[in-house]
Amino acid sequence: MGWRFQRRTDISPLRKSLFKVLAVVIAIICAGLVLFASGEKPLELGTKIVKSTFGTAFGREQLLNLATPMLLTGLAVTLAGKMNLWNMGVEGQFLIGAWAAAGIGLFFKASTPVMLILMMIGACIVTGLYALFPAWMRIKLGISEILGTVLLNYVALYWTLHFTQGPWRDTNTATSLFYSFRIPYELPKVAGSMHIGIFIGILLVIICIIAQAGTIWGYEIKAVGANQKTANFAGINFKKHMWLP
Repeated sequence: MGWRFQRRTDISPLRKSLFKVLAVVIAIICAGLVLFASGEKPLELGTKIVKSTFGTAFGREQLLNLATPMLLTGLAVTLAGKMNLWNMGVEGQFLIGAWAAAGIGLFFKASTPVMLILMMIGACIVTGLYALFPAWMRIKLGISEILGTVLLNYVALYWTLHFTQGPWRDTNTATSLFYSFRIPYELPKVAGSMHIGIFIGILLVIICIIAQAGTIWGYEIKAVGANQKTANFAGINFKKHMWLP
């Protein structure tokens, strides 16, 4: 019969956790080998990174701020992954959402709470519309969502660069080549430079977990991910759920 890759269903939760930890360890080792091959000292560099990140209040605050977009994009990948769809375009979708939020913040005026809500809603709508392109290509043309989402990353990157280095470029700063005008609206600070974004991200994760565990929508995307043919036989519209996540 030979060798083949096949998903196993008899893996215990402990082994799943161990595999995830092992994946992180392997990733760190691979990164260290790349750094070593490029002439760097991985252990010394890693020590400096850990000390500067966890050893100072500013480092911890920035870590949580930077973790927020990673948490949200990771959530987007997870939702698609529940249906065995590979959304490799979250980087581009994030950039398009940031572009939409920035445009609203730069050219509309209102109180800070109202503007923050409008920026979030606008970013979600524009990002969702942008993600429809690879979904449409998969449903109508049969093109893999992996290819469609990866290629659209570059479209989003250069689209965003056009505005930050062109019409929206702030010519009054020394580093104006890569910066747009400052948006006069910010999330409320919790401590130092840390804002409430991380709590919004955690709240969304909790909502998604509850929705997947206790709603018809959650059951249906799990059913589609487990076996698409069986889900279709049970009356679950696979294409509908491809449009939604």
